[in-house]
Amino acid sequence: MAMSATVASHSASVFAYLVLTLLLLHARGSTTLGRLLLLTCGVTTLWAALVVYHGLAPYRFPLAVELAEIARTACWLLFLGGLIVPTATWLAPSWRRRCVVALLVVLVGGLALIEVLIDPRIGLVADSALGQSLQTLRIVGYLSLAVLGLVCVENIFRGASADSLWAQKFLVIGAGLIFVYDFFIYSDALLLNRFDDKLFDSRGLVNALAVPLIAVAASRNREWSVEIHVSRGAVFHTAAIIGSGAYLVAMALVGYYLRTRGGAWGVLFQTAFLSAAVVFMLLALFSEAVRARIRLFIAKNFFSYSYDYRLEWLRFLETTSDGIGNLHDRAIRAMADVVDSPSGAIWVRGVDDEAYVPAARWNFGGKLPFVGADTPFIAFLEQDNRIIDLNEYANRPDLYKDLRLPRWLQELSKAWLVLPLRRRQRLEGFLVLGRPRASRRLDWEDFDLLKTMGQQVASYLAEEAALRALVDAQHLQQFNRRFAFVIHDIKNIASQLSLVLSNSERHGDNPEFQRDAMRTVRNAVQKMGGLLGQLKLDERADAATVRPLALAPVLRDVARPWLNAVPPVALKIGDEHIEAMGDEARLSAVIGHLLQNAVEAVEADGLITLSLDVEGDFAVLSVTDNGPGMEAEFIRDELFRPLHTTKRTGSGLGAYQTRELVRDMGGRLDVISVPGAGTTVKVLLPRLGELAAPATARAGRRG
Repeated sequence: MAMSATVASHSASVFAYLVLTLLLLHARGSTTLGRLLLLTCGVTTLWAALVVYHGLAPYRFPLAVELAEIARTACWLLFLGGLIVPTATWLAPSWRRRCVVALLVVLVGGLALIEVLIDPRIGLVADSALGQSLQTLRIVGYLSLAVLGLVCVENIFRGASADSLWAQKFLVIGAGLIFVYDFFIYSDALLLNRFDDKLFDSRGLVNALAVPLIAVAASRNREWSVEIHVSRGAVFHTAAIIGSGAYLVAMALVGYYLRTRGGAWGVLFQTAFLSAAVVFMLLALFSEAVRARIRLFIAKNFFSYSYDYRLEWLRFLETTSDGIGNLHDRAIRAMADVVDSPSGAIWVRGVDDEAYVPAARWNFGGKLPFVGADTPFIAFLEQDNRIIDLNEYANRPDLYKDLRLPRWLQELSKAWLVLPLRRRQRLEGFLVLGRPRASRRLDWEDFDLLKTMGQQVASYLAEEAALRALVDAQHLQQFNRRFAFVIHDIKNIASQLSLVLSNSERHGDNPEFQRDAMRTVRNAVQKMGGLLGQLKLDERADAATVRPLALAPVLRDVARPWLNAVPPVALKIGDEHIEAMGDEARLSAVIGHLLQNAVEAVEADGLITLSLDVEGDFAVLSVTDNGPGMEAEFIRDELFRPLHTTKRTGSGLGAYQTRELVRDMGGRLDVISVPGAGTTVKVLLPRLGELAAPATARAGRRG
């Protein structure tokens, strides 16, 4: 049954690879990669055919089967390596490439030699102790070839771009399936010191299952001319896989030795040792310090430059803009990641520019003091813009001119680097990084990258400070605007009270005048309280409470102190039942201001009229006077400019404030004036009726 299973399994492999070989031969690929793939499929077909023949006729040509397997694996490695080598900068210069090829040749040649030596038909060392050792070494060799195949597959997968991965992923899966199964077979044989016939029986079928995947990959890229970029990440993971594979092979050999030499306790020793070895390997792989050392080793020995600047800059931008934590925390992490530092702290320029204050820390202990802006330490950072390596300073202080480190910095046990954050000759702050996970010596590349990123962080800090100052200025401007409006309204109230006082000389004995005077004083007190409340920095204080409002009572209440003024104000109400959307307090302030302006514009015998009427969908409140009037250009360009006035004692806010108050209620202000013929100012508010619903919605949005 085992023999027939072997024949059936590998017959399927023969058929599959023979068809693929014929298809590739028909395509007649002219590139090196195309010819390598054709050779690989042809040799694999030959290997599977020899296995079938050996299964049908045991003990005939067993050495040919083993040599064919070596050739088949070597062809796969050559083909996969051909996809990597053209752009594999990690193998440059050429001597490294020659070393890799030489290693492969020695490994393949050594395996072939071992097969010849231990072949029972030749009988050189087959039954001797040396033969047993060579048998174990043979398994290790096949296992090493499987590991190399997995390294190539992983390198192709990680190095392929997003576009080329579309054509490469099926090859990665197919070739990966072949080498994973080989690794499984030989690792099982090495650990258990025996071959599992059932695993070998299934090997042909597993190889046949990879054929459709390889065929799809070949159809998607017939010339195999894709560009594969091997990044530092790919090299890092490749090195991890190679190291892990070599480690596992070595541990398997040690475990095998313990089992064979340990007597009755051999299995126990082997199991305990292999378990401890696996745990140790996992701990090492997940250790940040170990990973940092591997990255440092790769950067020094496999690349012309220490950094992949594109990836470093993208990572820096991602860290500083990910929105996690505040800007200071993100800046520390972004700078620390560059040199694998696990901790740091940042100082930024204070509001008063007199000191640099500690803004944030990350895994950084110790006391972080305020640093005066006039200290020699800050002067050195601002003038030289030089990164201070505290290890170098301790050994060669002469390299830093006359710099004397402050005591607090010398007492920070974790401190390693001091990075100035300078922008446009101005020191926005500085950053102190803790000692790295893996000890390293900085060179010009490290300093240049850190300085560049430091300038970017400094620009972020400057922008944040400018934004904070802008927000503070906006708050102050808002307060100043409210204060100016309040002062203007107080002026109007003072004018009304002055009017009451001037009329009291003529009507002081009139009980009706006295009641009106008390009502005016009461209203003035209430308005003063409301104006003081507006000085609070509360957005709700700016919002008008727009609601349905009966306009006639409001006009009468506002006009009452002006009815007996000099000149008197005439009140004309066309309809007592007119209602509009508005705010009573703001509407009273608007009418009072317009009446005050009208009184100031006319002579003692002038005419002033306050009227209420309807125009279409609007209620119209009009203040008309027969004063000197205004030019159209003045109304358009000057009238509503804040802090601009033609009056001797004016503030230049009255017209602007009046227009803004009307707009807050959802209305508009129209000014009609003719030089020498007087002025009419109309306040148009949405009238209740057809526009009541839209006006209410608009008022809700403003509120």
